[in-house]
Amino acid sequence: VGTPAVKSWRALAASGDISKIYGSGYEEYLFVTLNGGSNRTPRLPGGDWGTVSCSADGSTVVGGMLPGGAYFSTDSASSFNQLEFGGNYWLSSAASGDGSLLVLGEYRGSLWLSKDNGATWAQAAGLPGGDDSYWSAAACSNDGTTVAAAEGSSGNIYVSNDKGATWKTTVTLPVETATPQICLTVSNDGKTIIAISSKAGVKVRISKDGGEAWIESAP
Repeated sequence: VGTPAVKSWRALAASGDISKIYGSGYEEYLFVTLNGGSNRTPRLPGGDWGTVSCSADGSTVVGGMLPGGAYFSTDSASSFNQLEFGGNYWLSSAASGDGSLLVLGEYRGSLWLSKDNGATWAQAAGLPGGDDSYWSAAACSNDGTTVAAAEGSSGNIYVSNDKGATWKTTVTLPVETATPQICLTVSNDGKTIIAISSKAGVKVRISKDGGEAWIESAP
């Protein structure tokens, strides 16, 4: 997709129709393409980007660096706001279809939520935080009602079915705490959640009822 070449892609997000694509990686700018990939433009300062997510139409973007700041945009990356909270290492993010619900997860810190398109943010109530917490993955349903987040040091998968007001954990994945790696995805309707642990052997857990019950699946 044009030049310059990126050394190592780590963070990537796209609108539903793939017309807007946001991506970055190790020691790179956050690049933006608004025409389906014909060319890309650097937007935010170079760094080691850990995560980026966007709404279904691509107009709302949220992401953060490792180390560095966390940012969000509501105008298809024409301008960005730097967020003044949390620490300096950002591992995960998520955005609802309309961009009203945004999620950011810290490395050695907390899970943060915005329910008003990024205008205000708060730590997710009732979830662990601090130096022992690694929020390695986050995902949400299209309407933002169902939110899932993975805490990598414990392997716990936390699920909310009320836009982050309350949380439950009904499954734990095996992890190597020195290098916690968990991937998550949530279906548009919030009923199906898939969690994958890539350490201690690949383990897959699937819930088809919004996180109430889980089954183990072969990778």
